[in-house]
Amino acid sequence: MKSAKKTVSRLERHRAEMRRRGFKLVQLWVPDPDAPGFRRAVQRTREFLAAHPDAEWDEYAKRVLDSAPGWEP
Repeated sequence: MKSAKKTVSRLERHRAEMRRRGFKLVQLWVPDPDAPGFRRAVQRTREFLAAHPDAEWDEYAKRVLDSAPGWEP
């Protein structure tokens, strides 16, 4: 079994390397897909979006994604 100290050291090296490469660590909370009610919430959102199309937003999102570096439509 690996020691906790060795794992932390490896993580610290990785983070230092990512910072050196110009990245910044960002942590955020996201919905848990295993949480009770998650699937139903997604279904409600899908139903709402299907019932309320927004062509202007869809076109904007498509333009943004199509112009994103590394994104191939």
